[in-house]
Amino acid sequence: MSKFSIFLMMLIFCDVAAQDKPVIYEAYPAGQDNYVGKKIGLYQDIKNAATKLQLQPCDRKEIYTATVLVEPTGKIKFVKDVDSVYIRNNKCAYDFSKKLLPYLNGWIPAKVNNQPVPALTTFEVHPFIIHHSKEDVSQNLYKEPQFSKGINEFRMLMGDTFMRLIKNNKDARMVMTFVVNEDGTMEDIAFNGSFDEKVLAAAKYETEKLNRKKMWKPATFNGIPIRHRFNMPIRQEFSFELERSNLEEQSPHYKQGKSF
Repeated sequence: MSKFSIFLMMLIFCDVAAQDKPVIYEAYPAGQDNYVGKKIGLYQDIKNAATKLQLQPCDRKEIYTATVLVEPTGKIKFVKDVDSVYIRNNKCAYDFSKKLLPYLNGWIPAKVNNQPVPALTTFEVHPFIIHHSKEDVSQNLYKEPQFSKGINEFRMLMGDTFMRLIKNNKDARMVMTFVVNEDGTMEDIAFNGSFDEKVLAAAKYETEKLNRKKMWKPATFNGIPIRHRFNMPIRQEFSFELERSNLEEQSPHYKQGKSF
């Protein structure tokens, strides 16, 4: 048999082997549920398992987002996180999550073309919240953090802050992230986006000044203060009116606020 024939057979074999290997979808198709009873059903089973196993709560800051592979049969496989730092910082929640898995039996396989397929899905495990959950999780009461003058007022304050700081008339976008902790204090304040670094630094300074006024009430879970993370988009759009005004001011014919 020639070397070419052997090479061709190897290619055919590899191609067939690749075809036999099932495609694993990185997420469920839009609109499909991953668990019987949806989110309430999943967290009811989590609460039941934690109670049965008498699992103790972790530090309230520890949260672990578990990833599992849901097979076409509905059985699952735990997908180990490659982020060792994340696991180390949330070791208690990580171990808590793994102990729950054998008791979570309501997984629904993803479907493509009406056929069950293997797919990855995630769910968040917050042991402190699970411990303080009611036995019937549908009766849990969660209240978001409250800004003293309302969340819309806070958005307006941040928008006004950026308008004062921004010198360029252009399209720009960013996301402000922060945590309102159990004491009602903002922390982990960060700005990411296309604004100038000096603007972002100045905005953070202004936000920290506002933070010292203690204008937040913390989120609560069944009456217990808890941390809550915000992701707040901020956008500036190019203004044709402002651009025209700027050009008029720069014109040698511009006098006393009027153009000729």
